[in-house]
Amino acid sequence: MKPSPIKNDAEMIRGVNYIKCGSLDCGWWYPEGHGCPDHNPWIKCRKKPIEVHYREANAGIETIHTLEGDMVAGYGHDYVMLGIDGEVYPIKKDIYERTYDTLE
Repeated sequence: MKPSPIKNDAEMIRGVNYIKCGSLDCGWWYPEGHGCPDHNPWIKCRKKPIEVHYREANAGIETIHTLEGDMVAGYGHDYVMLGIDGEVYPIKKDIYERTYDTLE
């Protein structure tokens, strides 16, 4: 089915409800129940309960050398994570609070 460039949150066309694709890089609308033709469907999942480590970002702005390239972490705003394979990456404190529990 061809997607439709609709501008409202949801719109009915010829009795079919169209909804916006959930992908961040897609602006297509598609018939509800059919999935976006440009993307595979989203599948519900949950992170495995593995232990990783974090620390406060250094004072000022710290450059973190990640697998995706250099990123910055700001003291007071970000943590620096150490992943299961030794990779490091910054994470915003609010995202950390929503997705991780600190272990004792």
